[in-house]
Amino acid sequence: NPNVAEEKEIKVHADKNLEVMFTIFNQTWTPFLDKDASEHMIEHSRLMQRNYYDFKEFKNHRAIQLTKDLIGRSGTDFFLFAFYYDSFPNPKRIKKIPAIILTDINPDHELVLMEIDTLMHEISKFYQEADFETFYNENQYVYKKAIEEVTANLPKNDFIAFMEGYFGQQYNSYQFVVIPFF
Repeated sequence: NPNVAEEKEIKVHADKNLEVMFTIFNQTWTPFLDKDASEHMIEHSRLMQRNYYDFKEFKNHRAIQLTKDLIGRSGTDFFLFAFYYDSFPNPKRIKKIPAIILTDINPDHELVLMEIDTLMHEISKFYQEADFETFYNENQYVYKKAIEEVTANLPKNDFIAFMEGYFGQQYNSYQFVVIPFF
């Protein structure tokens, strides 16, 4: 019956690779430091601020400089790289990165892959030098709370069916990745 939304499996979790990449990004752009930041922005970015200040001493790390350069060409596709590599601190490319993600960065396929591999290697150095693992482990209660909140407020199947109709694709399951520090 096309009027009945099929029950979809939804997994809610944190992703360490994505967290470290957002930590890197947080050092390149921080809305709460903008001179025109509202009190609302400042009040509702406390976790982001905590992350920023915890890693501020690494603001000049090569990983952050390379990220600034790449973001200008990749936009938010930068964050997708988290899903194409093994977990930090040993990021090895484990999936083929689609050409549509790579083309705007550099039309030369070999050069762009080398650039992204270099970036991920530098992010791994940041991960180790900044002791990101400790930050991630010490804040598991924050991730747990975020997962509980999202899980308690998952969209209903009719909304998922609406989104699938809008985007023209259907999946058997979905993943919601929480990013509480951003």
